[in-house]
Amino acid sequence: MCFSYFKCNLCHTFVINYRLQCPSAGLFQCSITGLVFRMEGEGEVLYRTVPWDRRLLAQNGKRPAGPLFKFTCLNGSVCQLHLPHCEIFPGGGCDYLSVAHVTDDIIEFIPPHDITETHIIINISGFCAYGLTKDKDAPVFPIKAQVLLFYQPSDDPELESVLHVLLLPRNVVLMKVQEERARRNGTRETFIETTSDCKLTPDQTYSLSTDGYHRVIPEFQLFPLQPLLPTALPPLVQPSSKITGWL
Repeated sequence: MCFSYFKCNLCHTFVINYRLQCPSAGLFQCSITGLVFRMEGEGEVLYRTVPWDRRLLAQNGKRPAGPLFKFTCLNGSVCQLHLPHCEIFPGGGCDYLSVAHVTDDIIEFIPPHDITETHIIINISGFCAYGLTKDKDAPVFPIKAQVLLFYQPSDDPELESVLHVLLLPRNVVLMKVQEERARRNGTRETFIETTSDCKLTPDQTYSLSTDGYHRVIPEFQLFPLQPLLPTALPPLVQPSSKITGWL
């Protein structure tokens, strides 16, 4: 597994390309995105994340349930794709999940071939863009999530540092989040590696406790029904003193 950057001339940002090289037939997993490919033989796959057309999804009664991946099969053949999900099925039901196959302005929704605790599996015969979707009126259950921490020291000795806290679904690609933060903030932030896995309930409010010497802005934060994906991170909190900020 490897990745590379190229510059997008439309938005003047750098985009991550992922490349998976498979030496034989079998199942191969990307260590960065969690995607799994069933190969019919030796091959190489190039892919990256692209923005969802939420308007197009809404017209079909759907909303995103994970990143949208655009694929190019350079050589060899992929017959099955496993997309990571973050659902926790209380009763085993999952009929509200489907995989969107996007080609230009055309979208079709593919029912899962199989569902495991971690992945949605579909059989494929061609490439373009695939991503996991959920019915807009799907029941609300806790999902597997992640809490990410980004530390920003102050450039002003009169001000103190900031810890930015992000609540995101677990199937959001960490490297994509780091790329977006670096694009917006340069080298001012440091990602803090810690145990980030948790369960969060969409449309519920969460708070952050401190030792009393730190301000939290805002004091409470809603984990939205459509959690933000890395293509649309919210604005940074601008500190006037030491702050722990929810994003």
